[in-house]
Amino acid sequence: MSKQLHPADKPLLRLGAYLGGFVAIFAFALLGLLIAKAPVRSSEPSFSEETANARKAIADKVKAADVAALTEPELIDEASGVVRIPIAAAKDVVLEELQSLKPKKSAIPLPGSAAATKLMQEQSAPAPAAKAEPKEEAPKKPKAKPQAAEKKTPAAAEPKQPKKPQQKPKADAVPTDEAKPASKPETPAKPSNPQG
Repeated sequence: MSKQLHPADKPLLRLGAYLGGFVAIFAFALLGLLIAKAPVRSSEPSFSEETANARKAIADKVKAADVAALTEPELIDEASGVVRIPIAAAKDVVLEELQSLKPKKSAIPLPGSAAATKLMQEQSAPAPAAKAEPKEEAPKKPKAKPQAAEKKTPAAAEPKQPKKPQQKPKADAVPTDEAKPASKPETPAKPSNPQG
């Protein structure tokens, strides 16, 4: 019984896959060998002990100058009177200045306080209406009533007039029938034909 090959199985493709795998393994092995045999740099500094001592001396001088600038007073500009004082002395001067000041009341209320709540209520409340003096309006001419309006009661058909404030009679005045307010103001009749 002979074994039949799958139609996609080709001997040349199989040989190429084996050779490709072998070449890849050989390339990685060669790369690892080159890395292992490469010269290793030493972890020691490449400069001499004299150079290191010179650099350390410079760093110490800079550090000492910085400490002196922070802890010792120095005259910077004599003409303008500018001096540098140590940090500890500067703290004392600032504390004395701040302790001599009295705290001022802030114009901004603390959120959640009673003053802040009152301010918010005042701002959200509607503004009070300005009291305007009543203006006397000229009486309006009654409009012609449509026929449907004739069926209404006479009180409903009349246009509403604004109420005039009643004036109090003076103490020395005697009330008469003329002082009674008229129920309906009279309007002058206008001619219907303006040319005639």
